[in-house]
Amino acid sequence: MADTVRIVSKWEGIDSLIMPIAIDMFPIETERELLDQMIKSVTAAKEVCSKPMAIVLHEGTSPEILKKTLLLKERLSCLGFPVYPTLSRAARAISRFIQHHHLTQ
Repeated sequence: MADTVRIVSKWEGIDSLIMPIAIDMFPIETERELLDQMIKSVTAAKEVCSKPMAIVLHEGTSPEILKKTLLLKERLSCLGFPVYPTLSRAARAISRFIQHHHLTQ
């Protein structure tokens, strides 16, 4: 993931990145292993990206996946990542931020 983010973030036509993550797309060995791997992947991507990033954590359909999603959201938020439940919510928040920035300049 980090290599892809590094390549994409170098393009001048991109101002920010939205990273969608669906936890239920990954095999679940243990909750700890899943969360740690997700955190490592997102943190490694942020280290090579010079642009703002937002994370979209798609909530799963089962109570087990929802619990893991909430734990991951909490950890990512503590690391300073903005986390949204849907792409549309992330896009709307970024759009509002840009509008505010333009109005205050």
